[in-house]
Amino acid sequence: MKEAMRQRLWGMMDGVQRERAGRDPKWQRLEKECQALHGVFRKRHLGNPRLRAEVLRLVDAYGAFSEYRGKTQFYLGLQIGLELGRLEI
Repeated sequence: MKEAMRQRLWGMMDGVQRERAGRDPKWQRLEKECQALHGVFRKRHLGNPRLRAEVLRLVDAYGAFSEYRGKTQFYLGLQIGLELGRLEI
């Protein structure tokens, strides 16, 4: 039951995040900046696939850690809210 509820809540958060991305100018600016930097990196290091692979592994590791940290913070907040009786599900 707990896992099903977590999955539902996480799905709702993903939906809100996608909706916000379409309306948030800062989000859009940061996304474009990331895409531009990625394009420059790929062109600059086109002849070095080992470096690109290593950088991708590093970025993936940081991304996974960041996502896990965000989920942990979300669930901690949810748990605190439930324990305080201020949030009903």
